[in-house]
Amino acid sequence: MRLTRAATRALLDRRQGGSLEPSPPTTTIDVLPEDVLLEIFGSYRQAFEQEPRYEWIWNSKNGWFKLAHVCRKWRCVVLSSSSRLHVRLLFTSRRPPRAVVLTRLPPLPIVVDYSEATIQTLKEQNRATAALRYPNRACGIAIKGSHLLSDGVRRALNRPFPILESFKLHSGYRCEVPTTIFRGSAPSLRRLHLQNVTFPSVSQLLSSTTGLVQLELDLDTDTIVCLSPAASLLTHLQAMPCLRRLQLRVRRLTSPTTSIPVFPTRAADVVPLLRLTHFQFSGSTACFEALAAGLAASFLQDLEIKLNDYSPTFPHLSRFIGDVEGLFFAVRVDITSGAIDAALISMLTHSHSIDEPPRRIAIQNGMTWSVQIGTAFGARLTTAEQLFLQRPEQSVFQFHKDPIAWRGFFEQLQNVKILRVGRDLFLKVARFLSNSGEPPLLLLPALEEIELRLAAAAPSVAPPISDVEREEVLSTFSAFIAARQQVGHPVRISWNADPALPSPYW
Repeated sequence: MRLTRAATRALLDRRQGGSLEPSPPTTTIDVLPEDVLLEIFGSYRQAFEQEPRYEWIWNSKNGWFKLAHVCRKWRCVVLSSSSRLHVRLLFTSRRPPRAVVLTRLPPLPIVVDYSEATIQTLKEQNRATAALRYPNRACGIAIKGSHLLSDGVRRALNRPFPILESFKLHSGYRCEVPTTIFRGSAPSLRRLHLQNVTFPSVSQLLSSTTGLVQLELDLDTDTIVCLSPAASLLTHLQAMPCLRRLQLRVRRLTSPTTSIPVFPTRAADVVPLLRLTHFQFSGSTACFEALAAGLAASFLQDLEIKLNDYSPTFPHLSRFIGDVEGLFFAVRVDITSGAIDAALISMLTHSHSIDEPPRRIAIQNGMTWSVQIGTAFGARLTTAEQLFLQRPEQSVFQFHKDPIAWRGFFEQLQNVKILRVGRDLFLKVARFLSNSGEPPLLLLPALEEIELRLAAAAPSVAPPISDVEREEVLSTFSAFIAARQQVGHPVRISWNADPALPSPYW
């Protein structure tokens, strides 16, 4: 539109000036070949990919609809290239299927998204059922757990879905997945997300979807490993060689004393998931041990484990972490409560750019870390050269509440040369190091520098520090600095007001 207006203004200027020179020949977009139009349309679609609701926006009037309504040629290009342009018919509670749309358009793939609706009336139930009447064209389905209570929806899902790529089931309460779902035939399924479901009800579905690339399971029970290994989640995961992302949350234990048996595992029984790059787990230690006993993932980019109970040792977790490739040289501790028991401890590799984030191994436990931290990370902690301590906003923290655990943690960091400390922890760390009662070289013996970071994580500009506060911090560190000076291992203190996190802490 801007080019058209500019050309019009230029033409008027020439006419007003009395010039009768013919305008130069112009080229319109109509002469562009279809392959060039496809490149342009593809770039237009990619502009939407980073949107949180990409599927909704692109398959609406703001997406490919806009291109298809320009002219007949564009409409033909868009509709004949549905695979390349990811063209879909999106059916929701606000956009139910209509016969005129289905008959006048080519047989485009269908996305059924009822994840934000609540089916209450018979009319709404009929709409949801009608959207699922095309199993040969459905490539994506997202529904709420309450929708499965409808007999019509259950019957609609009780058939094969040959091109289904994504299935999401959201439920705010315990939900049973129908055992006859898809009739065990969804060969193209690559992304599966099930929330608040029981494991027995999804076991059959997992056994028939071995080509998954992304799996998110929110299980309502901790009894996922039973006496029959063939019925365990471990067995299903071992049969998914293409899995790249795994997110597993295991809810409450059936009783406070419930434990999960960990079957003896030989090295030959460990199945490597060579394509797994992201793994998040939340649940009991015994549950993770049962899974780690039979899995290996050497090429993980991000591993986050949140354990909610106590265990003195976890040998399979240690072996699982030890198999991850990469030189982890930095440790980051996000302190979220009054002691180290709720700290999120991360190990990171080098990072050269924002587009290449560091590999990360993170563990958060609900019990004391004094013994566990060493057995979990093993020799990884001894290679760390940087340590970053920070406290998120609105968290309460005191080192003195668990000094023994903190000493045990610091004693394992034999090669840390730089200690970076968030502003809220200046005095607490200084008092801990100065009053630990340990020999000067027992804690952080290789330490060369303590960097005091003035900027918090959130604000873009570091708040000023008063001379009185600066003097208090230096005075509190003085005993530790003097002790290290006496044994011939001096440590310098520096101030950093840059709000950007240093590499590799992006």
